[in-house]
Amino acid sequence: IYKTEHHNMGDIQSLLTAFVDESVYETKVNPEGVKRVVGSPNTLVIVVYNEDKPVAIFMGYTYNHPMFFVKFSADLLLYVSPEHRGSPIAVRLMKMYQEWAHKQNVNYIAIGQSTGIGDATRVRNFYEKLGFKMTGFNCLKEPGYV
Repeated sequence: IYKTEHHNMGDIQSLLTAFVDESVYETKVNPEGVKRVVGSPNTLVIVVYNEDKPVAIFMGYTYNHPMFFVKFSADLLLYVSPEHRGSPIAVRLMKMYQEWAHKQNVNYIAIGQSTGIGDATRVRNFYEKLGFKMTGFNCLKEPGYV
């Protein structure tokens, strides 16, 4: 079941917590920030359920570039629980996202991977199979390092 409206914030919170626990980020989920993102008209949130258990989430948003006459859409995160990886869930989420972005009249969709979850080459291959091309890369540095 793919749910795009009337979200259960507890389910979103549990998926985001699982995401953070598995990622390289040493942080906690900000419930107020999540509410702002979920409530924004520029944001798409899709929660996937296996029966009544939340098993995956996608969050993306649109924005007008501040210096150029282009509208972008970017992902905030794509997370599929480990026991459901390799299923068609991620492909379906990305197709739903691309359809939504098209309806938002975006000029470009930007997808990144900087979480440390999964093999980066496999993730890149996944996106390339969906028609994305690599145009750069993400780097992550924690503050305090000189």
